[in-house]
This record gives sequence, structure tokens and C-alpha cells, in this order.
Amino acid sequence: MILWVIFCFSLRGFSQKTNKAYDDAQKLYKKMIFAEALPLYKKALEADTGSLLIKEKIAHCYKKLQNSEQAEIWYAKVVKSPLTDPEDKLYYAQALASNNKHQDAQLWYNAYAKQVKDDSRPMAFSLAYQDLESFYKDSVTFQINLAPFNSPEDDFSPAFFGRKIVFVSNRHNQTEKFKWDNSSFLDLYIYESGKVKPFQERLNTPYHEGPLAFFPKGDSVIFTRNSSKKASKSEKVNRLKLYIAYKQADGTWGKEKEFIHNSEEFSTMHPALSSDGKTLYFVSDRVGSLGGMDIWVCYLENSKWTTPQNLGENINTRGNEAFPFIDNRGSLYFASNGHSGLGGLDIFMAENVENKLITPFNLGYPVNSIKDDFGFIFNAKIKKGYFSSNRAGGVGKDDIYEIVAKRNLNNFSELILATRNDDTEAIIPSTEVQIKSDQKTTLNFSDANGNIKYYFNKKFHYEITAKKEGYELKHMTFIPEQIASHQEDDTLEIDLAPEKKAVTIIKFLDEITNQPVEVNIIILERNTQKMIASWQTEGKWEKPLDKGLYEIRATAKGYIYQIDTLQVADKDAKTQKNIYLKVLKKQSVFTTKVLYEKHEYKPNKKSVTELETLQKLLEDNPKLSIKIIGYSQDSKQDVVNKNLAEKRAKFIQDYLVSKQIAKKRLNIIGKTSKSTSIEIEILDTEDNPNENQEQPVKSIFDE
Repeated sequence: MILWVIFCFSLRGFSQKTNKAYDDAQKLYKKMIFAEALPLYKKALEADTGSLLIKEKIAHCYKKLQNSEQAEIWYAKVVKSPLTDPEDKLYYAQALASNNKHQDAQLWYNAYAKQVKDDSRPMAFSLAYQDLESFYKDSVTFQINLAPFNSPEDDFSPAFFGRKIVFVSNRHNQTEKFKWDNSSFLDLYIYESGKVKPFQERLNTPYHEGPLAFFPKGDSVIFTRNSSKKASKSEKVNRLKLYIAYKQADGTWGKEKEFIHNSEEFSTMHPALSSDGKTLYFVSDRVGSLGGMDIWVCYLENSKWTTPQNLGENINTRGNEAFPFIDNRGSLYFASNGHSGLGGLDIFMAENVENKLITPFNLGYPVNSIKDDFGFIFNAKIKKGYFSSNRAGGVGKDDIYEIVAKRNLNNFSELILATRNDDTEAIIPSTEVQIKSDQKTTLNFSDANGNIKYYFNKKFHYEITAKKEGYELKHMTFIPEQIASHQEDDTLEIDLAPEKKAVTIIKFLDEITNQPVEVNIIILERNTQKMIASWQTEGKWEKPLDKGLYEIRATAKGYIYQIDTLQVADKDAKTQKNIYLKVLKKQSVFTTKVLYEKHEYKPNKKSVTELETLQKLLEDNPKLSIKIIGYSQDSKQDVVNKNLAEKRAKFIQDYLVSKQIAKKRLNIIGKTSKSTSIEIEILDTEDNPNENQEQPVKSIFDE
């Protein structure tokens, strides 16, 4: 298939006689009857062997007829002249590339670039040819074979129709010829159950029928056809148009209607539909095009197609973009000779990432070759599709190839990053996640489910950093092979470890057996008596503590109430302390740290925790009876001071009784002493096998 067959059709049977070879060739050339114009140009050259213009026309004819070998020969003659048009250098470079002479093509792309500085194509091709291996690196991904329904003629532009394939061919129409290259006119054919037949007689007309697309339900079709109106004398060319036909109740196709955005001033062709049938891509050379043919898009809103929009410089170039196809993810496949490729038309893919078509990439060999490759369709679910090519080794001029991919063709996969607690696997919402790729860095936050959806490029390296207060910073790296191994919507877990500050470890051990003792503990700041923790533990307390001096109070069933101190020198360093508990037994004595103001019998506020600890000791040991010995300072007023001491002991007794401790367990006595503490003497306790092995213990705290 010649690219321009689909771009600009001539009406059949149009011809004109002339007497002079050159004039005759010119008239035929203007009518795009290149196959007949070519021999006349050669005849004219015999009479004017030095004519640069005639050599250029011969080269152009071979280019239009897709004979790259002869086009190379004749453009080589043309570009030798200093008077040659810069475009001829571009065409020469293209012919060289189509003949697998990429290094030579690179030189002529550079030569063209020096004269036409506002065309980005030559630089792109020149850079691509410095690394030709990049076109072949994914070749093992694809397996291609000739489709079983090819003919010796032109077969191209397949379209999915349920499980059937509809395509364009000129196989059976041998009576009337297309003047461009003397080929037969094009019709639509269907392949099903191993057989090929004309698609629908009503849709196949005396004109060219070209690329098509079916709406989702299969009950309507939009297709390309050249206009039935006679070409104007000035242009000698018929425009291509899109037509829509609907299936009738009897299964046949009804009378087609013109697409609303057709025009006699430009061509509108090559339709492609989104999976919901509401987005239409097509090809046109209408006003606003960037080059020869561009891809445009419009949308079905309220049963009407919106004004077409050019897809812009990201997709379209100063060359030609044609034969679009949209997959179920909204990614665009198309053919182009303006984006850097191996030669002729190459097939490109522009992925739909977050509802935006990103920069297209070349699908590479073996999908693409040094010849024209186009008309690509693909079912991503089964990883199978078809495309067209005029490469060597086919059955006819243009052939349809089957393609099987070992993976989906998209470079991007939408994966889910899941932020989770490494210990509990609980979700962690609102986690800050920085994603750095080979091209950019983005900052994201996990949602209420701890998830982030992100499009990953399978060819990029990624560095991921997750940050959340209370958790350790998490760094992860992914190489392209790891990204490529995941399927769409797979989950990548980011397991965040709870922040592990340097901890303080306090062990509570039996003084004799060295075994852990289940205790109730209170931890206070020593200077302020501010409570830091109140805990029940099975012999071990492990938590972070800031730098400072702490007081630890421990009560346990069967053990003497214990008070100790702990110095944390560095909050970022590990601190460890063992506290050994002594077994309760008769006549054991220990001193509480109940503080008083001078001449007061009620403890001050700082002593509340001390009283609560004593209460806990009695609660944990219900058979324990104690003597509460209150003290006051020695002085000459012994009677007064002894009364004060007794009142202090009585206050403690009353406090404990108010906390449901039986009064009979609480004896009191007042004494004078240098100390003002409350002393506790054990009067009776539970039987204890270690009782006779213990010595009385008295715990004294400085005032």
C-alpha cells in the first residue's frame, strides 16, 4: 500500500493524451498518476540529460511508488547539485534509511538540518542512528508471522470486529486500476472461520474504501472512503472522508452518512474509537495541521461530535502521522515518518498516563522494519494483534502480520504503593512518599487506605522514600526488571518499621532466685515527682526515657515495697538496670518517703504517689499486717512531738482505711527521732519458705 493512496485518491479512469514527453509527464504527475508519468520523464531526460528538474521528478515518482532502491539512486544524482532543494536531501536520507544505510542517512539528515533549522526531525533521526541497537533490544518480546488471509495484492489496516477481522484489500478487483501505481481499487474484506469474503456489498463501492473502526456494540461502523464528488480541475484530487453506517434488523448495513466534520477542502480519514465509543481519533490535513497529515480527536457529547482538536506537537510532526488505534487503556498507537524510526513509516505508542498521552516511543524491531509499518491493532488482554507492512518476505505488496507479545506493550503500569506497619501490617494513611525516577521526582501522600496509585515506567530506575512521624525512614529502590515483572494494579508494599528509640530496660528480679517478678511499677521524675509511667509488667519494663534522674517504685505480691533510682545519661543510648525484690517476712522494716511540712501531720502533695504505692502493696498482699510508725523531730517538747508523730501515723492509717484496707491490719505508733519519715514494720504475712533465711531490711531515704 502506498501511503498516499489513503491520503489522496484519484478518480478511476481519468487520463489525458499529450504529444510532448515532459509536458505529458507533468500533467500525469499533477494528477498523481505516477506509474505512467515515470517512463515519460525518463524519455524527456534522454533529450535533456543535464536537467536537474527532470531527475528530481523521477526521484519523486520512485518515492511515491515506494521504490526506495531507485529513489536512492535518483536522489543521489539530484543532491550533488548546489541548486538542489533542501527537501531533496531529506528525501535522500529517508531513502537511505529504508535501504538499511542508516549511517549514510545520518549524514544527509545533518545536511538538511543545516539548511532547515526549524525542523526537529533530522536531529531526532540523527541521534537515533547513533544507537541503532536501541531499536532491537526488545526483539525477543515479539513473535510475528504472516496472517493466513494475505493475498498477492495489497492487504492492510486490520480492524477487530468481535472475534473476526475486517481489513482493506484490492485482491479481487482486477478490472479497474488506480492510476497512481496501476493497482486495483480498495475494498473491505472480512476474515472468519478460516475464510475471506467481501465485508458488505453495500459498503464496497466503485470508490476506495479504506481503514475503519467499529463502535463497541458492533452495530455501527465508521470507515474511510474517497469522495464521490469529482475532483476540482485545479487540484485533480479527491478528498478522503469518513462515513458512518448502522446495522439493520436483517443484519445488513444501512445507507452510510457523512461524518459531520468532513470537508471538500481537506481529507478526513483513518478512524479509531475508544473502548466506550465516545472518543474518536482520525487523520486529517485540515487547517491547523503541523505537517502533512496529523492525528486529531473529537468527543461525542449529547449525541454530537465536538470540534476536532489537533493532538499537538507531542504526537504530530512536520512529517505524517496516520493509522491510529486506541487500546482499552486509552493508549494511542499510530504510524509516523516524522518521529525517529528505522525507515519509512514506523509504529509508535503514546501511553495514556493519568488521562494524558505522554511522549510516544518506537515499538522497535520486529514490529518495525526499514520499510513501511502501519495499521497496528492490539488486544492487551490476550497480548495478540495485527499490523501491516510492505517489508520483504511477504506474499504481496502490503501484508498483514500477526503479532504475539510476551508482555503488554505499555512501558507504564499503574501499580499500587501500600504503606503498612512492618510489625502489625496495619495500614498507615497520610504517609509522605517521594518517588524519584530517571526523569522526575514527585511527592505523594497515601490515602485513607494507605494506598498510592502511580504509573511506573518499566524502563526506568526508581528510588522511593517513605516518611511518617513515629516510624523509621524507609528507602526502596527498583530496577527496570523489577517494575516490568509486575502486572497492572499489582501492589508494592512499603513496610514502615515503628521508630525504635534507644530504650531503658528495667528488670525486676527475685533477690534469691534471680527470676523475673510480676510487679506494679510507678516511674517518677526524681526532682519534680512528675509521674512518667504506671505499669504492670511480668518482670521487665522496656520503653524510651529522656535524659534525667528517675525514681522507680515497685510493689509485688509477697515482696517488700521497693524504691530505687535510675540515671539516664543519654536518651539515644541504651540504659539498663536490675532491681532485686526482697521477700516479705515478719519484722522486716522499710521506710516510706512520706514528706511533711514543719509541725504538719498531713503529708504534702508530693507524697500522694507514696501513699498509693503503700496501698497497692497491701492490696497485692491481703494477709499482710503492718505497723505504721510515725516520727517527729527530737526536741524538748517530747509530748507534743510524740503526739504529732502519732497523728502522722493515724493519718496514714485513716487514708488506707478509706481505700478499703482493713483497720485491723494497720497498727500505729508515734515516736520522736531525727527522721520525719513513716516507718513500716511487717507484723504478719503469708507463709514463706524463705522466711528464716532473710535478715530484716530497712530502706532509708534521705530527707
